[in-house]
Amino acid sequence: MPVSTVKSRVLSGLAVIALLAMAFLFVRSAAADTIEIDRARLDGGGLRVEGTGAVPDGVVTVTSQESTASDEADGDGEFRVEADGFVSSTCEVTVSDGVSSVQVTLSRCTPSADPTATPTSEPTATSEPAEEPTATTEPSATPTPEPTATFTPQPTATPADPTPTPEEEEPEPRIESLVFDPNPVPGGEEATGIITFTRALPEDTLVSLQSNRDDLASIPSQLIAPAGATVVTYPVTTAAPDVDTTFHM
Repeated sequence: MPVSTVKSRVLSGLAVIALLAMAFLFVRSAAADTIEIDRARLDGGGLRVEGTGAVPDGVVTVTSQESTASDEADGDGEFRVEADGFVSSTCEVTVSDGVSSVQVTLSRCTPSADPTATPTSEPTATSEPAEEPTATTEPSATPTPEPTATFTPQPTATPADPTPTPEEEEPEPRIESLVFDPNPVPGGEEATGIITFTRALPEDTLVSLQSNRDDLASIPSQLIAPAGATVVTYPVTTAAPDVDTTFHM
């Protein structure tokens, strides 16, 4: 989640919020690589996955149904993820750099049996015990006890708590997150900035926006979030870079 700071003041009946948020927007060039796997194996719980085409200096994660391992790619996008005690009952893993992902079958790995299968037991024969004859006796007269009086205590009244509970003040709405969709975005195409607030806005609110790369991503300088809104969006128009570029907005 991006770290954001919100400052607000009342101006002519309109709340003004200055948005100081940092988020990463990754713009792919036309020749961008995708992950390619050179080696993927699981030998006795020891995982080793090697490949190329990851985001340079990004984190590459290998995930199975039971385990997760990760490591950083180098500046050329080459990576090696190694881990001990890794488990994959299906011998299938997903390799992802946060931008693209690929499904891989691990070599030297033997799929385990379905742990949910329940073995069927053979029915066992049971014998019914023979009934022993019982002697029948004539019922005897039972004396009836005299009824006794039972005292039921009366409930006592409990005074109500005279101390009223003060109402809690709702905190001012703040920026909870700023993300882009899609991210990465092909150069020259449009993305959408999505701002999420911690709660519904009590009134129409002016939000200021800023990009540190106006040459690659053009955004409006401000927008008005209507009262009651918890999410607002705005357009991001990108230009095609010569190489993949990541920058803050």
